[in-house]
Amino acid sequence: MTTDLMVATNCQCKKLREASRKISRIYDDALRPVGITANQFTMLIGISLMGPISITGLANKLGMERTTLTRNLTPLEKKGLIELNTGHGRTRNATITPQGKDVIKKAKPEWKTAQTQIIKQIGKQNLQALNNTLSLISTLDD
Repeated sequence: MTTDLMVATNCQCKKLREASRKISRIYDDALRPVGITANQFTMLIGISLMGPISITGLANKLGMERTTLTRNLTPLEKKGLIELNTGHGRTRNATITPQGKDVIKKAKPEWKTAQTQIIKQIGKQNLQALNNTLSLISTLDD
């Protein structure tokens, strides 16, 4: 029983998922008035900065599985925030629409509010340490 308790309290996967859910809720709550989630905001920003971009290219840049990204892009396409067009061969490209750019413009202050809230609660130094650690974790081998 003691080993089970130790595993439950010291599991990095559990701790990271809990923290991720908490951070996501803060951003989702802030972005709700704009009608998008934090995940959708990240995808819109990525497409805006890199688009038109292939779904595979965007998935690689965002660290997502291509099939998961495709599923997550569908609501953005249905809302008219992005367009998914056929590229070379079987490739599909994502492009931001004017409506998508408008949503990004409206969402930026809300995103900033969430960002400020997190900085205020955990502190700039802790946030920098967290960002450094997360960058290091991203380089781990599968």
